[in-house]
Amino acid sequence: MHPLKPVIGLCLLFSLSGIHAALGQPNVLFISIDDLNDWVGVLGGHPQAKTPNIDRLAERGMLFTNAHAVSTSCIPSRAALLFGVSPATSGIYHQWTDWRRAEYFNDLPSLPRHFRDNGYRTAGGGKIFHAGSYS
Repeated sequence: MHPLKPVIGLCLLFSLSGIHAALGQPNVLFISIDDLNDWVGVLGGHPQAKTPNIDRLAERGMLFTNAHAVSTSCIPSRAALLFGVSPATSGIYHQWTDWRRAEYFNDLPSLPRHFRDNGYRTAGGGKIFHAGSYS
């Protein structure tokens, strides 16, 4: 098996309209990737990882090099990222918790919903929402 862990999650949020540039709103591309570690070239790389495209993208945008997770499990971490609240606030602590059914999130917009509610068109894919729910 190749030592590079598979990319587990990918979420893309981006503006599809020129309206944002005219209004002074920036276009936004947000990529969230699980288990990539620092093996991409722009972060020092790994001998077996060839990442020219993500390296070029990182050089043209904003690269976060001091990232931390709020939990050792991915579901509480994803919920915190998408809604801006810690597991201690939301009550999402475990991997088996379905955050979409937690009452705490009923009236709280997700990151993609916030962008959509503010005039952006959003698109996403991958595992970050687990069921394709973008609300």
